[in-house]
Amino acid sequence: MQKSIQLHLFRINILVVIKTELTYTTYGQIAEHLGNKKMSRAVGNILHANPLPDYYPCYKVVNAKGLLAKNFGLGIEEQKRRLEKDGIKVEDYRVDLEICQWSTGE
Repeated sequence: MQKSIQLHLFRINILVVIKTELTYTTYGQIAEHLGNKKMSRAVGNILHANPLPDYYPCYKVVNAKGLLAKNFGLGIEEQKRRLEKDGIKVEDYRVDLEICQWSTGE
């Protein structure tokens, strides 16, 4: 039961981060920001199941190499379209992490 509660709280924290603090980032940066950088895969799994992608802008999250998510809920083409609409250059389904990397201000 305790692990279930922890996972639920982790999920809520991820959604809060992408709604309130996020510009563009990686799964690993979100995991590290929440206290455990080894949880990047869990962050990805949670975001791929995002129930409200228009409200929680998970399209702004890519992997550590800058690659778009093949498992993005609305499809990789939609993730690409949304990033490009935001002015982010996408080449071969990859963004330049040097240009669009989230800074937590720490």
